[in-house]
Amino acid sequence: WLQELTGQEVNSFCYPRGKYDERVIEAVKGAGFHEARTTDVFNIKEPKDIFRIATSVHVHPWRKEYAGRPWNEIALELYQKAKADNGYFHLWGHSWEIDKYKQWDELESLFQTINYGQLK
Repeated sequence: WLQELTGQEVNSFCYPRGKYDERVIEAVKGAGFHEARTTDVFNIKEPKDIFRIATSVHVHPWRKEYAGRPWNEIALELYQKAKADNGYFHLWGHSWEIDKYKQWDELESLFQTINYGQLK
């Protein structure tokens, strides 16, 4: 459905709620996906296993891993480290969560900062 809607190949998969095991990985491969990501955060290293890709930041204001820190501050910090080390940065979020928690302005500001290379 997504391929028909966008006219683009969909070759990446995200494990629902980050839950997976070897059986699930084999099913994802069998379905023709080229890679899959987890919901793990704080990663800025190139993935070693393309079916267990850890991410950098989830656009969500209350993940327990963030220990009360704003996700956008963590994102900028990790982005800068990844850029300096020629690393990997993977930002993700669900539009319904971004909308529900009113995070659109923070997300746009982060994109502008990354795009222009300066703080706003």
